[in-house]
Amino acid sequence: MSKSEQKVTNEPTQKIEVRLDAKVDLRIDVDGVVTEIKPNNAAEGYSLKEMYKMCNTDIVEHLYLPQNKILIVDEEGALKEGRKINWEATKLLAQVVLAIGRNPNTFIFGNVMLVDQKNVQ
Repeated sequence: MSKSEQKVTNEPTQKIEVRLDAKVDLRIDVDGVVTEIKPNNAAEGYSLKEMYKMCNTDIVEHLYLPQNKILIVDEEGALKEGRKINWEATKLLAQVVLAIGRNPNTFIFGNVMLVDQKNVQ
């Protein structure tokens, strides 16, 4: 197949892996799409308004993780009608919980943010 015949797609060339040691902040959507994010004001970090918008909610909970990371989640995600499990975020949290010898029996619902603590107001 010649270059002009090659199929063009809109898919990213590199999938972003969800890891605690990520050097960038991430938004992890419920459908598995992971994107790099940055606060609107780098000096001040993410505002509550930004967190609400990115997590598609009006109340957030901060889950403090190792390596100075915070998983910002919809605090009432499990209570919402039509809720969907965020499998990428759930797997990440399960890895942390297993590492400290506990049973990972928590599910994360909705869109989440995985950010460095220094980027949160």
